[in-house]
Amino acid sequence: MTIVPASSIARQFWCEMQVDLRRKYGDVRTPEMKRGSEIHESLLLEISEVIPVRVETPADKLHVIVHNIIVGTEQYKRKGITRELPVLFKFDHVFILGFIDEIAKTGRGGIYLTQVVETKTRMTKRHPSPSQVYCDKMQGMIYWYGLSSMISRGISIEEVCSAFEIDPNRISISEEYAMSLGIPSAFLEGTFIMDIKTALKEIAKLPKLSNKIKLKYIYQGTGEEIYREEYEFNHKLFDQKMKWALDYWLGRRDAVPVRKNRWKCKFCSYKNICPAVR
Repeated sequence: MTIVPASSIARQFWCEMQVDLRRKYGDVRTPEMKRGSEIHESLLLEISEVIPVRVETPADKLHVIVHNIIVGTEQYKRKGITRELPVLFKFDHVFILGFIDEIAKTGRGGIYLTQVVETKTRMTKRHPSPSQVYCDKMQGMIYWYGLSSMISRGISIEEVCSAFEIDPNRISISEEYAMSLGIPSAFLEGTFIMDIKTALKEIAKLPKLSNKIKLKYIYQGTGEEIYREEYEFNHKLFDQKMKWALDYWLGRRDAVPVRKNRWKCKFCSYKNICPAVR
């Protein structure tokens, strides 16, 4: 284990056994998930251009992340909003990677803050259940913590390279990736460390974070908003829940299935192979 996805940690607060089965058997894409991805892509295209690239190596993957941080922070400075902003950070020595749905400038009277916005989609117009809201609030707090950490320079260039198992003195960009960008691989390798430095420097310049996180739900059928809530980042709760979640990734305990909320199993793509359902 090198990097833990922020979205996978958030799913633990819905059903940790589902996270474990996804790791073992791969992702099962439901129609709801596919439609949700399409909506998020359309939201991104409202404000950004998407350039397809071919990623072959860890260095390729990191370069995409670094590039998107630089572009995203520049867009935020110009427009007061950006979407799908990558954050790479540590919690208790574990590297975590996430992509924030949106950050937006908020405030008035010349005093502005940066607000983390988490957007979810639903197949029905019904309000989300308390269990769903709880899971999604945790995801928003993970992103808030990650962005706060990067603003306060909580990760170094050396740690960034270590997370992707890259030797900063021997960076290897694939020819396939370089060709998809139309830039020689040797040039990308030559500017790589400077690009990481620029990304960390620019994200650290973002305005102070608002302590309030916005969570909103969109109806997949029409795109209309059906529910929204603002809540504050809770340091004590976050630390407690993250330590519990990361114990699983660190191999300190097995995955825990849902207990009281067994109704969730009806909607799970892994119910036919889940040992807790049998």
